[in-house]
Amino acid sequence: MSTPPTCRARPHVTAGVGGFNDIITRAPKIVFSGYFTAGKKDIQIADGQLKIISDGSIAKFVPEVAQISFSGEMGRKRRQEVLYITERCVIELTEDGLTVIEIAPGVDLEKDVLAKAGVPLLVSPDLQLMSSALFRPESMGLILSRKPSRIAQFIREPVSAPERPGPNGQSAPNQKESFTMPATHYDYVIVGAGAAGCAVANRLSADPNTTVLLLEAGGKDWSPLVHMPVGFTKLSGPRYNWEFSTVPQPELNNRAMWYPQGRTLGGSTSINAMIYIRGQKRTTRRGRSSATSTGVMTRCCRSSGGPRPTSASTTATTAAWAR
Repeated sequence: MSTPPTCRARPHVTAGVGGFNDIITRAPKIVFSGYFTAGKKDIQIADGQLKIISDGSIAKFVPEVAQISFSGEMGRKRRQEVLYITERCVIELTEDGLTVIEIAPGVDLEKDVLAKAGVPLLVSPDLQLMSSALFRPESMGLILSRKPSRIAQFIREPVSAPERPGPNGQSAPNQKESFTMPATHYDYVIVGAGAAGCAVANRLSADPNTTVLLLEAGGKDWSPLVHMPVGFTKLSGPRYNWEFSTVPQPELNNRAMWYPQGRTLGGSTSINAMIYIRGQKRTTRRGRSSATSTGVMTRCCRSSGGPRPTSASTTATTAAWAR
């Protein structure tokens, strides 16, 4: 898969947020996890301490971004608990701003944290030292809690439905498929079964030795309305749609806009009238050709009635389709 020029120039930037906005809007606690800086770096652990030999040159805590996918101001209004966990410190979003609440052993607060942030950071008066066990090669023996969460309880419980007449006129339970969680340990846990979540789960589960848990707040996409283009007009209710609205937009005379987001398997790709859009050529490497790209173009052109590519020299074009 080719990489757009902007991503090649800035490899630390994630292209797109997918269903991230849907997940964080109603989540009571949000944890961002990643390196404190981006770029080439040499960071080591030894004797229960973090050693920063050379640091990344790109600051990740910056005053402005091109597109806001999470608003700290809205998070405070919703009273969400927000943490930023990095290799060298833990930062909490408080009423006063971003506050360093924990620091890794061996890290200099002024030189390695405050001076490397692109925005002012506050320091908690009760600054704690991160556990040294985090910086040792030995296993910490962490396991998932055996106490069932609300999601786990929902998955474990069988789905009940009203009784229906049996073959002899007697009432028989209308059995629906029930979900089980057969294991308490998973190699990967994916939150959100939208287009990206399903694709990642499918790819990871291709390895028979890998266990994957895919969680989705909505239900299955069995409704015929999902599988017919005109059905999207009936998918605006809470069963398949989160029913979001934007904050008032200054450029639109402070009007709030409808912001539909899918709440079912497939995410928003299940409520978009089954529309797909061919990718722009400039998002792929010019002149790249492969059998894979030709196969993608063949399926894309066949489904839209367009001309079918005849050679492997067809320019690689990305295609994203709903179903």
